[in-house]
Amino acid sequence: DRDFVRRIAEFRESLDEEFVTTNPNSSFLPIYFNKDKTPNTELIDLLKRAGFDLITISLETLSPRYDDKRLFKRYSRDQIETLFQYFKDQGLALHLYMMSGFPGMTLEELRADVDLIRHWRESELCGAASWSNLIYLPGTTYYNQAIEKGLFTEEAFKAKVAGGFNFFSVSEEFNFSDIPTDTLSAALARLRQGDYHV
Repeated sequence: DRDFVRRIAEFRESLDEEFVTTNPNSSFLPIYFNKDKTPNTELIDLLKRAGFDLITISLETLSPRYDDKRLFKRYSRDQIETLFQYFKDQGLALHLYMMSGFPGMTLEELRADVDLIRHWRESELCGAASWSNLIYLPGTTYYNQAIEKGLFTEEAFKAKVAGGFNFFSVSEEFNFSDIPTDTLSAALARLRQGDYHV
């Protein structure tokens, strides 16, 4: 809600002292681009005026096979890096939210994601990334496809959720990637500690 953010900016500017509005929930890449695929500097500048010091962008994966938001069919790597550079130039820290364990995902595809994130971190285009494993949620494309393919039943899913199924665990019953569960679990543990050598 840009009007709300504008009101925060105006209130902040009316004070004798500054305050920080930090770590909003993640948002998807397109809101930070104009229609011509240049950075939406007006929005980014407004967020800075409102006191935001950290922006979280949900990329999930850079693999075109799992890019259900079609982010990387719309935006090139150069356009994304130009956007990230604008955040950096404005003094805004950038955090990226990533996911692993998509159905059929290979270790090589996960490594490609990790390698690019590592490059962006080393280039100081992003400060950090967090990783979670794909979780099948009712109503989502991946959940519906899994039910249609008979990979699990709704009853089995509900039973697993009741037992403590979450974004951070890798469940053998619901790991439909091509990465063995123990390998995927170990990779996620390393990534969460900032070790980008998967």
